[in-house]
Amino acid sequence: MFKFIRTKFPQLNRVLNFKALFFVAAFTGSLSSAGVIAELSNRDVSAKASIDGSTIPFDTLFSITVVLNKDSNSQDLINFDAIMPSHNHGMVLKPKIVRVGPKEWRIDGVKLHMKGSWRLTFEWQGKLKKSKTTYDLVI
Repeated sequence: MFKFIRTKFPQLNRVLNFKALFFVAAFTGSLSSAGVIAELSNRDVSAKASIDGSTIPFDTLFSITVVLNKDSNSQDLINFDAIMPSHNHGMVLKPKIVRVGPKEWRIDGVKLHMKGSWRLTFEWQGKLKKSKTTYDLVI
């Protein structure tokens, strides 16, 4: 659903700074006190990433909570990075991943210090192989 909105209404993403996605999440009942940033999925992983509040902070430290869905294979979140592909650089700080539950992690020390397009990359370790999930956003 998020991909549909981002594809069909890209001007909403730029103008409303991602607020349209949070509205849709709230309308469908998938938001609690945290704002859903992304649905992360590939062949091995199905997870949700969220933040406290309704917008991604600009140039301020914040945390991302990642929760593995029940139907996902046994996975461990082993790395997180955020880069600006058009600028060929990433964050100025290295975030720390903390396991807070059997299928839940908190990524502390995230700081998106410039406005523009960012690519969030989550690296997972399964029983036999590593995999990645990525999510693009604009702040």
